[in-house]
Amino acid sequence: MKELNFKTQYSVVYYFRLTLSFILTIFFILLVFEDNLMAAIFVAVLGFVPLMAILFFHIKKIVFNENSFSVQKFIGPVKVINYVDVVDIGLNTIKTKKGNILLRDMKNRKELRKIFKKFLEQGTIDREQIEGKLENQEINSIKAYIPALIISSVLSIIVVIILPFKIGDFANSLLFFGLFFPIFYILYSKFAKSSGK
Repeated sequence: MKELNFKTQYSVVYYFRLTLSFILTIFFILLVFEDNLMAAIFVAVLGFVPLMAILFFHIKKIVFNENSFSVQKFIGPVKVINYVDVVDIGLNTIKTKKGNILLRDMKNRKELRKIFKKFLEQGTIDREQIEGKLENQEINSIKAYIPALIISSVLSIIVVIILPFKIGDFANSLLFFGLFFPIFYILYSKFAKSSGK
């Protein structure tokens, strides 16, 4: 098999979203620590850690060889994965025994999925090793996300309005996330049960 190089592409919107989320994080930190500028600066510097983590998980290039493929990330060492280690192929993730390959923010993820599907058809990746669950799990997550976001936002606003005292911005955020995750899990379980997967 001839070596195949796949270079990932991330859209301008993705980089804009990444920058905006970083700026909003800094803004949120400054709101929370408005009385203590040194604490705000310290936490803002810590804000670079998630940015580095994002770059650590995002892929720069994948090189396909005869028995394996290597994944090169923006930060971190190159990871070599054998085709026998591929466990499942989803819409936004390739699941392997050595970790997941996240496709969600890739502009050209359909091309990468086509490469993996072609390897399935050719027998390079054995169909027997593929679980076939990941795509349904991702679809159920997508179905649950928006309703959970809306319900938890509405409930958070109702609780804040009903409370006779102001609980603060940080506590409001905790309240939202405290409501979001259980609601998301309930909806996800409902969709998974109704789809039978």
